Amino acid sequence: MVTTKYILLSLALSSSLMIAQGQEAESCPKDHTPKKTWEIGLGGNLVNISRMTLSNYNSSEKGDAYTLRLHNVMFGGNLYVAHELTPWLYADLQATLGRVTAIVADRKEAERFFGLGGLGLQFRLTPLFKKKYVEPYFRIGANYMYKEFGLAKQGSLPNFRNDELRWGHSDAFNKEANMERHLFLPSVGFGVNSWFNDRVGFGIQGDYMTSLGAKRLSFPQVIARVMIRFGSTKEAAPRIVYRERVVRETVPVEKEIIKYVEKDCDPLYKLFSNITFEFDRYEITPESEPLLDEIAKILKGMPESRFLITGHTDARGSVAYNERLSARRAEAIVQALEGRGVFKDMLKSRGAGKRIAAIPASDTHEVREGDRKVTIELIVRMPYWNKLPKRGY
Repeated sequence: MVTTKYILLSLALSSSLMIAQGQEAESCPKDHTPKKTWEIGLGGNLVNISRMTLSNYNSSEKGDAYTLRLHNVMFGGNLYVAHELTPWLYADLQATLGRVTAIVADRKEAERFFGLGGLGLQFRLTPLFKKKYVEPYFRIGANYMYKEFGLAKQGSLPNFRNDELRWGHSDAFNKEANMERHLFLPSVGFGVNSWFNDRVGFGIQGDYMTSLGAKRLSFPQVIARVMIRFGSTKEAAPRIVYRERVVRETVPVEKEIIKYVEKDCDPLYKLFSNITFEFDRYEITPESEPLLDEIAKILKGMPESRFLITGHTDARGSVAYNERLSARRAEAIVQALEGRGVFKDMLKSRGAGKRIAAIPASDTHEVREGDRKVTIELIVRMPYWNKLPKRGY
């Protein structure tokens, strides 16, 4: 009879161990590493290269007549692709194609094309300001430009007396005529991306470009574009892993089998549920200090998130007194977390008093302890967050 009992006990222990191993495999989530961001945009740009054109020239005894036009900007379409290397650094590729009116070899106006493209590095200031939807950046680039036209600065036209009508044009940026078709142009610039949501945004960028050589071509450009963003746009949430261990010990049949469960870390709501306060007190108890260490560790891994911490009391006491007491409890938790390195901008607190106390005032002290607590709430709507006071009831 005793042998049969030991056999049944061994089978029960083996089944419990197999179930625990299955639970461990299911409760450990996979580690999802956030993907790097890609940005793709289309837009247009303005290039400030001054050009003068002469047309409809006619010479007679009455004098010389012609049409003069001064063009200060060139327009083009812009393609933009950028990839995140680090939160501070992006690599981009930008290309522009446009058409302009220019003087050709026979001194007549004609439509000509130009192209501009290159690689750049953007130094994003977003991590510095901790802004999610506005991204200022500095940019340096190396660009190649091809143009089918020269920049006419001076020339002459024969009149009916076989004399010459001389003309000239000066440009503060480009004092020398540059007839090159192929140009290498280093650039520096500044831009701002403004995101309407996590995926769609609008960007503006300004650059100053200058070529190398004796006859330099120097000019500013402005780009405006609409962009789409792919990949991860948020900080990866901290990985919470649960491990269960069944400790089997040989015991007589009449004794219980003891099962121990160990956890690396608990979710925030479970950690907060174990923080309680003495009656009519808001000081943090020594038992809560290790829990606050774990909470602070999790929150520091979520720097882009925002949390509202709410204090509560049990049903005893007046409404006004309990609201002040609950606000002090929430404030005590906020100060303890900030003292452990949690960003101040992540936390706000309020007191709810006894409005949601579940246990009546006539019940025992031990039962009412469950109402003397603080709760945490993740706030995702930024307009709502901005309206909440930093501290309050």
